[in-house]
Amino acid sequence: MKILPVIFGALMLQYSVATAQTFSLSISYYTAEKSKDSHSTTESISINGTAVVYSVKYTGRRGPDQTDETKSCVFTSEQITKIQKTITSKNLNVTDSLIINSTAMSSVAISISMTKDGKATKIKVKGSSQGLIGKLLYKNSLYLISMVEKMLERCR
Repeated sequence: MKILPVIFGALMLQYSVATAQTFSLSISYYTAEKSKDSHSTTESISINGTAVVYSVKYTGRRGPDQTDETKSCVFTSEQITKIQKTITSKNLNVTDSLIINSTAMSSVAISISMTKDGKATKIKVKGSSQGLIGKLLYKNSLYLISMVEKMLERCR
């Protein structure tokens, strides 16, 4: 009878280690323009382990190819490794923010939350698209988003 608590404890420890090492990434990318043809786009990417959920929603004026979309797929471990390496090489594995207050007609908001090996980080970028141009955190965030979007195009 004493073996049962030992087995249960070992299973719980194994579950805790596996859960702590799980990679998760959440990206929200919002762009908007205020004008007589006001419109906005919100893209969301969620990765938990290798499972991926992507959605894009449009409001206001839409182009001919702009329809709301939701997609689920599974990335390979190589793709997840590439994403993790990019996050590290682009210095997105820290908690940081870049906020530029502006009254410009166009605005951008990016949120990147990541958990890896039990460590949580969050990137927040917000401001006018013109005011953010040339800012390293903005540029690196867009690079990550673009890379993941390309992977999603090939994902089934």
